[in-house]
Amino acid sequence: MDRDDARGSGRGCGLRRVGVALGLGLLTITCGTGEPPLAALDELRLPSGALLTPDGGWLFVTNSNLDREEESSALVVLDVARLEQAIAKADGDALPTAERPCRQGVDHVECAARFFLDPERSRRLPSGAGNIALDRPFGEAGPLRLMIPSRLDPSVTWLDVDVGTDGPAIDCGEDGERRCDDAHTLRRFKNNPSGNLMPSEPARLVVGAPGTRYALLPQLLGQGLSVIALDGPEGPALINTDGDFFLEDPYVDGRFGGFSVAQRGCDPGAPVTGSQDCAWPYFYATHRYQPAIGALALDNFGFVRSLGNYGLLDLNVYSVQDRPFTGDLAFEDSAAQERLLVVHTTPPGLARVDTRLGADMRPRNEVTHSVSLCRNPNVLAIDRPLDREPTAYVSCFGDDQVAAVALAAFVVVATIPVGDGPNELVIDPGRRWLYVVNTPEESISIVELDHSSPQRHTEIARIGRYE
Repeated sequence: MDRDDARGSGRGCGLRRVGVALGLGLLTITCGTGEPPLAALDELRLPSGALLTPDGGWLFVTNSNLDREEESSALVVLDVARLEQAIAKADGDALPTAERPCRQGVDHVECAARFFLDPERSRRLPSGAGNIALDRPFGEAGPLRLMIPSRLDPSVTWLDVDVGTDGPAIDCGEDGERRCDDAHTLRRFKNNPSGNLMPSEPARLVVGAPGTRYALLPQLLGQGLSVIALDGPEGPALINTDGDFFLEDPYVDGRFGGFSVAQRGCDPGAPVTGSQDCAWPYFYATHRYQPAIGALALDNFGFVRSLGNYGLLDLNVYSVQDRPFTGDLAFEDSAAQERLLVVHTTPPGLARVDTRLGADMRPRNEVTHSVSLCRNPNVLAIDRPLDREPTAYVSCFGDDQVAAVALAAFVVVATIPVGDGPNELVIDPGRRWLYVVNTPEESISIVELDHSSPQRHTEIARIGRYE
């Protein structure tokens, strides 16, 4: 799985991807001397996470700065409505300009990212920014709250966003250089200056379902699973870390890790065992270095209560040299929340896990279906159109592809070529688009999802450095 250097070391630092996806696994970083410049706010630079506003008008993107070539990461804001108009008007092969920011390429439309990014709306974050989780502390009609973990400077930044008619107004206590302040950056236990630091290498942050006022944050390279209370007196706060949750790599002593978390629903009329009659929210987490998931509940004080680990593959882990084993996960059926989809990074595949309750009111946690995918799959997104069967999309970093799995038949119906190093995936239900964040290429692919389109499951546009 080894790949070449992601980016040159023009500002004194270099980044090498080692074995697994950039931003998802091991990195080797070398830095020279000299002060790095401020993070650019008008370009895509090693983008890692993305989130579409509920109205579909704006796409938030995190520039990770995993190569440390700049002083920090950045949150940039892409005007999707303007992008849609520009794609429709694309023609010719001239370099993009402000008046015509997209051109017609050989295989797809090519758009220069800088014409759709507004530096005034962008913010600077701690280095290593990853996925963007959405919280709604003010209700469905109120402002959004974005929560963004950072790996290189272990922390979580929270930003309040009011999406008005003039576009998103972002507040993170930013200074004159648009750097979010310390009050909006979680680094220590209960935000206490003398409290324990957040564990290193945070992975994907997941906000609980409505009514669950916690977020969970696995440690990518460690045993820790951290709990963030979302309604602290001064905003979110790190309140607990289970330092012994994730399982050890059976092949490499001392290597542990998790990747992501998914919350299972609970029916008070038939509560799952371990949930205290649904008073304790119930979750699953993926072990990065074991082919398994772990079940857990959060008690009334936000402490993690481990409820067992469940293997997902009939696999001799000592005979498999490639790592990691397990990636993203999500419930296939957003209403019933009984069929859990889990990405296997090694060997590459997607599994369906039956979490229906048995006679003892414990989840079965049995794999009922599995399908092979392209190499090094990691991140999962599910498209649930109202009038069609759902489709799961999985980004395959190793093959520069996205796999499409029709969930009714549980078969791969398309393997879609995209940019170099696909990572985060975002569904745009209104436009019937899939945004694919290509981290090392510093671009975003747009894949057509409309069943009525002859271009369905093809890349129709790419936003990047066309200058």
